[in-house]
Amino acid sequence: MIGLRAGIAGGRTPGAVPGMLTPDFARYSLALFHEGRPVFLSEKEGLRPLVECIRACRGRFRGCELHDRAIGLAAAKLVVASEGLVTRIVTRRASARAVALLAKHAVPLTAGEVVPVLLNRDRTGPCLMEQKASATEDPREFLREIFAFFS
Repeated sequence: MIGLRAGIAGGRTPGAVPGMLTPDFARYSLALFHEGRPVFLSEKEGLRPLVECIRACRGRFRGCELHDRAIGLAAAKLVVASEGLVTRIVTRRASARAVALLAKHAVPLTAGEVVPVLLNRDRTGPCLMEQKASATEDPREFLREIFAFFS
């Protein structure tokens, strides 16, 4: 395993979706599962864990389930650009634009709540990564920009 130091949308809980795992956000902020086994876990906050996950796992795994505490437009664009690494997502909170983008690219999402936009930590406006994601249309270009930003 890589990482970690050692109502639901549509009215369905993850347990009610065939084959979908129930998230344990007390243990991790982000987890990637392949064939039901965790292959990447992180306790870090923000977009960084997803960036690290994609760097570590893209090309090694396909068809994984992603658990992330929050999925905004930035995370959705990274998932779309990850070339089949993630094929379904479970989250506590998703932004409306993330839901729309994932639906457009046929990535199933189960969310505890859908909000208009993910806010910054001070709750005074959209989070920085949501703003960055809005400025770049192409998910693959956004992935390149974010990889450079976090390098």
